Amino acid sequence: MAASRLTPASVPSTLNLLTDLLDVLRDAGHPLEDKLLSYVIYPIRVILSRNDSSEIPNQLLEKIFLILALLCEDLWWTCEIELWEQIFILCGSVIGGIEGKGKAKAREDETKEAAARCLFALLRMRGDADVVPPGGKSAASRIAEFTENASSQRFIPFLGRTLDAILSTADSQHRPLQLVSLDLICVLLDVYFPDELTPTVLPGVVSSMTKLALGKGGNVGWAKGAVVGQALKVLQIVVTRSIGDDVCIRDGAVQHVQDLEDLVELLNPSAPQPNATKPRPYFTSRTPSWLRGTASQLHIALNTLTPLVSHTNPTALLALASLSSHILANTALTLARSQPLLLSFLLSISVSDAPGVGEEARSELHQGEPHIAPSAAFVAGGFQGRASCGYYQRDVPARIAFRAQGWYFCDIGWSGDVVGSDGRHREVGLAIIVGPRAGRAVDGRLWDFYSAAHARERRRGGERSQLS
Repeated sequence: MAASRLTPASVPSTLNLLTDLLDVLRDAGHPLEDKLLSYVIYPIRVILSRNDSSEIPNQLLEKIFLILALLCEDLWWTCEIELWEQIFILCGSVIGGIEGKGKAKAREDETKEAAARCLFALLRMRGDADVVPPGGKSAASRIAEFTENASSQRFIPFLGRTLDAILSTADSQHRPLQLVSLDLICVLLDVYFPDELTPTVLPGVVSSMTKLALGKGGNVGWAKGAVVGQALKVLQIVVTRSIGDDVCIRDGAVQHVQDLEDLVELLNPSAPQPNATKPRPYFTSRTPSWLRGTASQLHIALNTLTPLVSHTNPTALLALASLSSHILANTALTLARSQPLLLSFLLSISVSDAPGVGEEARSELHQGEPHIAPSAAFVAGGFQGRASCGYYQRDVPARIAFRAQGWYFCDIGWSGDVVGSDGRHREVGLAIIVGPRAGRAVDGRLWDFYSAAHARERRRGGERSQLS
């Protein structure tokens, strides 16, 4: 402990001792008991308490964070909330370059990376598959404790400042720091941010991630596939948590019609009940006016991702397909205007030549059929000359006919009655067709396709097919 107060003379020996401790922990290979954890972390806590973090050299602080990252794997299960908070705030202050009494402190990227890895070890989700050290609580109870503390009015400013700092490091040219920062943003937004706080940070996060996914204007070529993939994963999380159908229905920003009573309420809305609770600072209320403005801005942001359908990296294409499918499935009511755009992404990726990419996009299309609005299919018709959409006669075994010609046939599940050019009423369904060439749509109907398919099946004496 004599060397706990750092001086230029004591720094080399302290650095050697920390390096030895780091090697021992890496070789341990098993969870440490609570008493041993307390014994190991004690000198670290003494160094941090007797020295302002801004006065600790980069190399030494980096070793401290690497040691804490290993200890957090076991500490997570047993530590007091106070220690969890202290490590969170310390990591966030170093990543953000603000240490001790708000002083700006420029740290090396490697030191920030070590702090980010320590914070990720502290925050990452645990489950039944993780080894619980002796005396540890269940993963569910621990996560509940940490998330409750994180959503307290006292701690929310630290959440916001830490997210802001990590958004900056996510744009770092130091690739390891950039990737761990994106991992951190994912876990923060997915687990620790309260529902009412995600709409507040939505604009900033969306702006940062779209720019990151597209790459900087001065760069040659595309952003790396791993970076694009993680940036789009962040977008997927923040959009769903902020403006997803479920939370917006719950908060009254949009109304979902499920029965006649809902329809009557929609046509004759009752007077809104005054909100008895005072809005909490930093939180954003989901209202119809907020939803209209946010949905419009999000549509513009999503539209900027269009160039990614031509990305050369399969990881980036798969991430775009996952983003499109996820948002389609969770925002059918709130982002109805963006459905055609997202559907066009999936359709374009579904004909990709990259191994496994086209198959995954087609699988996403199949899984997303119940969530796709009919209007989305109309707007996406004829996209890039490879996809078309329109009505098909339900008395025609269209799925069989088109697949026989090498087409992908996706029944949207909508049905209705349409008058054809010959004046006859036809029961029709709506479908998306992807294949080697697109059909010519006339007034939103693919009568040239469907009539030809119908004629061929009649000549073959094919059975009538009931498609639903």
